[in-house]
Amino acid sequence: MSLFTIGTVGGRWLGGLLMDIMNSRLVFVIGLSVYFIGSYLAIIVRPDTLIVAYVAAVLYGGAYGWSFTCMITVTAHYYGPAAFPKLNGVMALLTSAFASPAGYIGGKIFDLYGSYTRAFELNCVMAAIGIVAVTFAVMPHPRNEAGAPTIQEVA
Repeated sequence: MSLFTIGTVGGRWLGGLLMDIMNSRLVFVIGLSVYFIGSYLAIIVRPDTLIVAYVAAVLYGGAYGWSFTCMITVTAHYYGPAAFPKLNGVMALLTSAFASPAGYIGGKIFDLYGSYTRAFELNCVMAAIGIVAVTFAVMPHPRNEAGAPTIQEVA
């Protein structure tokens, strides 16, 4: 757990640093891709290869911190400062609500299959969905550019 936490701090720093020099969406996709490497390492870890478990923990923590930082920044870039507080608050609520049963689900997967391999595979699938969603996300247009009536046009 300490390596995961250290990885989280490093991931937040690295994600923020890269977003200063690269497109935030690309950095987000790269951060989500780190989950694949961490998942692969977690799947192949054996009792005699403890270093692999350490590297997987650091990568998982790094991917979490990296992706978390990018998610907030991409939301701010896409929707602007006026909508950001509401959107970020709703995202935090939904993320917490959907992530809170993760331990229970991981335990059930272990009970059913006798290992956490399926849980790591599920994490890969969820990361892939995120990668596709972020890759094909388009910048929303303000209502007056999208053809929706503005307040001045309605009045």
